Order: sequence, then structure tokens, then C-alpha cells
Amino acid sequence: MDFKDRKILVLGKNGRLGRALLAQLGDTGTGLGHIECNFLDDNFTGKLESNISAIINTAAYTNVDKAESERDKAFRINAEAPDELAAWCEKHHTPLVHMSTDYVFDGSCNIPYREYDKTEPINVYGESKLAGEQAIKAQGCDYLIMRTSLLYDATSENFFTAIRRKLREQDLLDIIADQICAPTYTSHLAKALLSILAAAINQPRFPSGIYHLCNSGEASRYDFAQAIFEQEKIHSQNLKCHTLSPITMGIYPTPARRPLNCRLDCSLARETFGIVMREWEEGLRECFSRLSSRMK
Repeated sequence: MDFKDRKILVLGKNGRLGRALLAQLGDTGTGLGHIECNFLDDNFTGKLESNISAIINTAAYTNVDKAESERDKAFRINAEAPDELAAWCEKHHTPLVHMSTDYVFDGSCNIPYREYDKTEPINVYGESKLAGEQAIKAQGCDYLIMRTSLLYDATSENFFTAIRRKLREQDLLDIIADQICAPTYTSHLAKALLSILAAAINQPRFPSGIYHLCNSGEASRYDFAQAIFEQEKIHSQNLKCHTLSPITMGIYPTPARRPLNCRLDCSLARETFGIVMREWEEGLRECFSRLSSRMK
């Protein structure tokens, strides 16, 4: 990636993706977190400087279950704030990269979703993220809306770290086996995003649109958990768990419904930018390799 002395602003600098982006951007990146730029504030765009070359928005309300009882807050952060951010970007001629989710779909399709497929979220979180997408498109700024799937890293609270913790605490783990997605390693996603942004900025006409971007392949949450378990048995001697048991989502009720099919077809990103992300198993192995290096 080559930004040619440009300055890229990352919003949500303390989140898993924000940290990964800033680590790869180095001196060309700068970040703001919720303390410096709080999406709940009426005039948060007043904290933005006009001399930046592009904004990557990774900030979001992501608690899927809690969103059911905090609808107003979820919509403020995931829809209204991106609307205001896009208006600022249009005024200042600044491209916007905005992160979205596979949860904008209802999961009833039996093949990977394309960008033009019907969106019909089945929970408040998905509704709020879809509303954010629609608001950005309506503002008319240069934009890339990037939908991804089951994002994880080794340090923040996410499915990967939750499974690792439970493997040390419980004898048996029940894991949902009928939700299919593409586990996406944060460092891989950050690298792909920056390559896409660099390509987009350097094109004669900015390729505004919605794109799907996640690690290649597919896995159920049970498959992903089983792969984590196998890696843990290689790297650790402190496991209490001896069995993972596959269950259906209906057995494990939650306040928010989840789509069963979360697979995303990423061919448009490949056709437009030449980007093909690596297999999800490679991301998992790399994540464990980095963990092992830090513990030495």
C-alpha cells in the first residue's frame, strides 16, 4: 500500500480493528477514540481536522443482544453518527471507509451473499448498521462500505478469546454448529482494507460502493471453536476442557436473533481491487503464532 504522504484518520482507535490499522499505517495514520471523538455527542465532527486524506470508521455499537434494549443508543452510534460523518466528508471532499456487517442479512439464503442481495436484518444491531449504510450512500461523499464477518484478534473480547478462556475453565463446551460464517483475523482484514483504500484513492474515479471482505473459506462457530481447541492443545498444557459439543442455535436462546447463513461472497473486491484474503485457517494459525511469540 502506498499513500504517498497522505494522512489517514482511524476512528475507533482502541478497538481491535482500529489498533490493527494504526499498527500497519505507522506514521501515515492517526487515531481518535471515544474520549476524543464520542459519537454520542451532538457535534463530534467538530473534533475532526480538515487536513486528513481519508477516514476509516471502525467505531460502532457492537453488543448484539444489548442493542435489543438500547435501540436508541445503537441507532445513534451506528446510523446517525455515520450520517453526520458522511456529511462532513462530503463537505471536506474526504473519502470515507465505513465498516459494516453480515448481520444486515436475515441468513435465510443458502449461498454466500452478494452485495446486491436483499438486506433484511432480524435484530436491532443489524437494522442500525443497515441504516448507517443507507445514510452514507445518501450523503454523496466518496465512500467504501466494507461488510465483514466474525472478526477476532488475540486480545480484545471476542469469540476467539472467549473460547480460549472457557477451554481453561470448563470441562465441556456447547458450541453453536448451525451458524456458518468466515472467521476473519483482524490483521488480515486491516492489511486488505488499507490496500483497497490505497487503490481507491489512486483511481481516476473513486469506486464508491459496498464491498464484502473477509477471510476465505467458511466455518460454523463449532468448526472455528474446534480449530481453536486443536491449536490450544499444541500450544498449551493448561486446558480443563476435554470435549466440544455441537448444538443448534435454537437450543441456546438469546435476546437477539442471529442469522444462520453469514457467508459473504467477496468476488467484487477481487474484481475491483485484486484483493483475495487468505483462508481463515491461515489467519488462526498466524494468530496463535503471534501469541506464542509474545509469551516467549
